[in-house]
Amino acid sequence: MWNFVNSKEQLTDNVLNKLMDYVRCSPSPEATSERSTLQQYMKPDPAVQSLILKILLKCGMEETAPQLQRFIEEAVKSNERNADEIYFMVVRSIEDHIHFSNQGRLINKAIRCLDTCEFNESGQNMISEDLHKIAKLRFAITAASDAIRSVLSEAVTVEAEECRHLLRNLQELLSKTGNSWIQIFLLRNIFETYGFSLVHQLGQSERFQWTIPSQVLKEQQDMSAQSVDQFQMYGQMYEKITVDSFKALEDPSHEIAQDYDENTPCFRVCMALSAVRQTTHNTDSTNNPGSLISRMRVKSNTDTSWGQLVKICESELEDCSLSQIVFHTALVAQVSTAPVMKLLNSLCFSPGKCQCGRPYVKSQCPNCGREVGGKSHVPVEGFTEFNTAAGSGRGHNLGDPNSRKEQDGERSLYGANLHMVRALIHSSMIWGTTEHTEELQKLTEMPQGAHDVRKHLFGHLRKDIELLAKALGKSQQDAEMTVHLFLKFILESSSEPNSHIQITDSEEKREE
Repeated sequence: MWNFVNSKEQLTDNVLNKLMDYVRCSPSPEATSERSTLQQYMKPDPAVQSLILKILLKCGMEETAPQLQRFIEEAVKSNERNADEIYFMVVRSIEDHIHFSNQGRLINKAIRCLDTCEFNESGQNMISEDLHKIAKLRFAITAASDAIRSVLSEAVTVEAEECRHLLRNLQELLSKTGNSWIQIFLLRNIFETYGFSLVHQLGQSERFQWTIPSQVLKEQQDMSAQSVDQFQMYGQMYEKITVDSFKALEDPSHEIAQDYDENTPCFRVCMALSAVRQTTHNTDSTNNPGSLISRMRVKSNTDTSWGQLVKICESELEDCSLSQIVFHTALVAQVSTAPVMKLLNSLCFSPGKCQCGRPYVKSQCPNCGREVGGKSHVPVEGFTEFNTAAGSGRGHNLGDPNSRKEQDGERSLYGANLHMVRALIHSSMIWGTTEHTEELQKLTEMPQGAHDVRKHLFGHLRKDIELLAKALGKSQQDAEMTVHLFLKFILESSSEPNSHIQITDSEEKREE
């Protein structure tokens, strides 16, 4: 029936009555040649009711309003204990219908939905018009949560002005109605998609403080403005270093986490992470002899490996959550002895030595049978490189980050695994631009019109986090934390004496 009922004209009274039989679960007492055997065994089933609702919506929301009202009444009668569930199912179905029928013009549709939203006092019984209004408002608010992220990031897009228009309309609606439910639903969408950091950012921005209920905003402003320290995931060692760092500022002779071995990779990474956080939140501590960065400089006089960490800590990147991933990646790549980190170490600190795109294994041509490829980046005699299409050049050739979409897999990596690997590679390449911009430029195939390689790679890292969040079914803040946890896992695994990380450097190993 889904394929045969496509318009209001096809939704005849006879068809509608049969649909309502399924809604109210009225089985036919006897079988006839004209009746489906399904009509003899009708049972209350939300899936069936949802399918019938989609058929009505497919015929057009405005055109089938009376039929939709009848559906709601029949569904509630057949299942009075779950009337609220019926109402919610209708709202979500209408919301989904609006979304999927307006692909490519969601912001424009959201603006129209807000323009036609009028709040009136409803009777005791919910009617289809009330549920339609709620669904339109939910859809518009969901679109507004994406628009807020776009405006805050100051991304230059074709929809930038439309996003601002949508947010102005939502702000006007909120000021007219004073309905805090609008703010709560908006913040919940932002939190679930992007995490608490963006909600906190709204409270700090005068432009968007209207999105937060006044009482919540007051409590947020009364709280400390300190950001959440993601690196507390390192546990007691990091906590001890942080606590001792405050004491050392007052007493430079105070020892830092003396119960821990300072030669372990984990200690050095925790020391560097805490040192950067200390100098970021207390700039006056930089030249204090008791500060962590000062102690690291002293250690570097006798141990050059500490000097490399000091150099990393003193490098500057943009102040954003993605920069913390880049900084963390560089530290782990510097101190980790895991074989899997060799490539990331090269991309961070010596990208000019990377042999990206050079022959790595030998094989046979499937057409002529001759030996092709090479070994250890040295091609076999007579082998000539030939690119058959754009985007097949050596190095990084993913193109414009905004054009990237979810994909099934690549080189036996799928979903979250693929996006995690790409996030680490892009983080390493971004760090490489701090001192080796020209070398990274040669390794990166930039889209036409792009000139800033670091900005280009940050765009790809942002896309990696977005796709990783979707693959995990979590917010982007959760996806960022997942990358940090994976780096911690690599660091701790390489520190264990019997640890072994399998290297899948051949197609056979990747297929296993």
